[in-house]
Amino acid sequence: MLEENRRKVEEAQRKEALEQQQKELERFLELERIQKQREDAIRRKKIEEEEDRANQMKLLGKNNR
Repeated sequence: MLEENRRKVEEAQRKEALEQQQKELERFLELERIQKQREDAIRRKKIEEEEDRANQMKLLGKNNR
């Protein structure tokens, strides 16, 4: 009886540890996804700003002719 209870407790602890590990993995992956989205947004904004600058330079060049 005592051995069976100990085994059940160990099994419950193992299950809880696995669930906790899974939650931590999911959180890590979510944070990684958010970080990638931020990096992509920054990259897009930088490209857009460079394109705007290039367009302004073209306009300035046409106006000076």
